[in-house]
Amino acid sequence: MAVTKQRHFEILREVLALAEEQGSVPLSVAAEAVGVGAAQLRALLDPVLYLEFREHHTGQIVGEARAFLLTEDDHLKIDEGHWLRDLTSTPPDRDTALGLFVAATTMQALATGPTPDLDRAARKLAEHLQVILRVPVQVPECLDLAQEAWRDGRSLQIRYLSDGADAPRDREVLPWRVFSQWGHWYLHARDIEDVEPKYFRLDRVISARLGDLAFDPPDHDEIPEWFDLSEHARTVRVRMAADALESLPAPHQLGDPKEHGDGTVELDITVHGERRFEHLLVSLPADAVVLGPPGVADHRRAHAARLLAAYD
Repeated sequence: MAVTKQRHFEILREVLALAEEQGSVPLSVAAEAVGVGAAQLRALLDPVLYLEFREHHTGQIVGEARAFLLTEDDHLKIDEGHWLRDLTSTPPDRDTALGLFVAATTMQALATGPTPDLDRAARKLAEHLQVILRVPVQVPECLDLAQEAWRDGRSLQIRYLSDGADAPRDREVLPWRVFSQWGHWYLHARDIEDVEPKYFRLDRVISARLGDLAFDPPDHDEIPEWFDLSEHARTVRVRMAADALESLPAPHQLGDPKEHGDGTVELDITVHGERRFEHLLVSLPADAVVLGPPGVADHRRAHAARLLAAYD
């Protein structure tokens, strides 16, 4: 089976992803994953198993790069470099990576069966972000009934205990959507006595049964974005030696640097959360100059003093 140059590249990229994520993948398994035979995949890999670069004028070999290593037992591994993937993609920024990690962790908590691909992706994101996140999700007893009512366009009669209420209240609602968000299951529904829909926590439903009213759920009902990462961002502007940037505690985001010509740069450094921010401030080099926002330099000195006081 002949493949186009575009399909050839897509196959190489897909196999590279398999080998990188699993550490080692049998040639036959990789071939099945991309829909070709093992012998054909071996032929398609030939150009990138040993790739040599020649100088344009002399024709001499000036370097060598490898994408794959094929072992004697026909297992594919990553030898060195990831130039193939870099041709069409760049790593996500920290906000994107953190959002993906939280989503992956939530899906792991909701899953009712094994999720090996998701587990590998979550581990890679956790290593990149250097964070641990636990999202316990309890499945409410009325979940199946709520989903049935939403799917079939039937009203749902519930006894619901609102947040802060002393006693539950009987109500009949029209389910617009059932979804899980940040460790809880929610019902977006319109009370038949109200005009606007509300969000109900399913773990606060004391009892439920299908009602007799039929309705058409709206076609477009979006899940709300209740967790905005930007709310936790803390930024400090500093002037410091350019070669000291690599020593900053991870994870962090660097703004566009302004070079001063003396080996120093002026830039914004952003982290998420107050504890990470305080850790960043005391981790800055001693000769770093904190430029803003107002009061951050005093905050830095005060936090350093509190840390030192613990050793007195």
